[in-house]
Amino acid sequence: RTSLGAQINRIKLGDNVHNIVDVNVDDKNLILLIVRLELKEIEWGKDKIDMVSYRRDNTQYNLIAINKTSGNIIFNNKMEILPDHYIRDLSIKHNYIFINSVFDDSLFFWNYNANNGEYKWNRSFEVSSYYNHNGGLQNLFYNNTILLPLEDRIVYVDFNTGETIYEFTDEDVEEIVG
Repeated sequence: RTSLGAQINRIKLGDNVHNIVDVNVDDKNLILLIVRLELKEIEWGKDKIDMVSYRRDNTQYNLIAINKTSGNIIFNNKMEILPDHYIRDLSIKHNYIFINSVFDDSLFFWNYNANNGEYKWNRSFEVSSYYNHNGGLQNLFYNNTILLPLEDRIVYVDFNTGETIYEFTDEDVEEIVG
């Protein structure tokens, strides 16, 4: 992992990369990055700045894939995820990239193609405002199904379509924690 970090530091991601939001190195060939781009610099001293609206209006998320061997950027694509979402998880399985993001009281689950970074589908699920405080919840993968743990249920989602296959609930379970 140390050598991968050094490799990322050598790669020119662009002058407007504000920060690296998440990294995944689980694939044998790819380093995946989610970066926040700054589309317009802050003009300090001009007006009062509302950082929430500045972030929403002047930044964007990009998904970047880097070849681990060569260090070449395979793709660098603007994402469909809006800048005011909080990115919770980035994972890759069977040439699919899965991203969890939270906005207000909704968990969004995104799917991108690992070969070219193209957006495939997304789903959203209602969660409480406490969901974001439970950082231990992670997606589980089984065959072509993702098990998505929510607070009070587990949703089984199809890899290819994003359709719900099954929902596990139990009246005796008040909350699932990680």
